[in-house]
Amino acid sequence: MALCENDGLMRQPSGPAVPDSPLFRGMAPAVVEEVLGAATPRTLATGQTLFLQGDPVEALFVVESGRLKLSQVTPDGEEVIVRTVGPGDIVVGVAVLDKRTLPVSGIAISECRVLAWPRPRI
Repeated sequence: MALCENDGLMRQPSGPAVPDSPLFRGMAPAVVEEVLGAATPRTLATGQTLFLQGDPVEALFVVESGRLKLSQVTPDGEEVIVRTVGPGDIVVGVAVLDKRTLPVSGIAISECRVLAWPRPRI
């Protein structure tokens, strides 16, 4: 699979929901394409973890296909599902802006593809 970076590699087109994500609302199509070109795609199998609660924020994610559950573990060790996200949804956007640790874990509940923008690029 080709990485979606400015490296000259062939790119797989983004799913139809990604350019319609709130992240890109109000951007000119050329700017959206440039931002998408700076993303790194990641594919997750069902049950695979994208990030863990308490880890430092390393990237902003947008779901391209599939679904993720965002969950927290309580002090009693109980898992609470905060929400599920799907195509076009922004993941950990507030945590990225606040430069804090991740308040939730992100786990694929179906085969999932996300686009990631590492922290230095945001």
